[in-house]
Amino acid sequence: MAYYKDETKVKNASDDLFDMVHKPGDQTTYAGIYRCEGCGHEIGIAGGHTLASGAPE
Repeated sequence: MAYYKDETKVKNASDDLFDMVHKPGDQTTYAGIYRCEGCGHEIGIAGGHTLASGAPE
């Protein structure tokens, strides 16, 4: 969950693209913060980059 101080700097969006589920190793379409459904960790990643393919050691 994102926390913010200045609500004038953020915008709420309810687009279906926020409900997309990606698999480990998938290439991202959009830049953003992606959360692992397995462990709950979040990562910021650029669009077109590849998500990690496994759990961190």
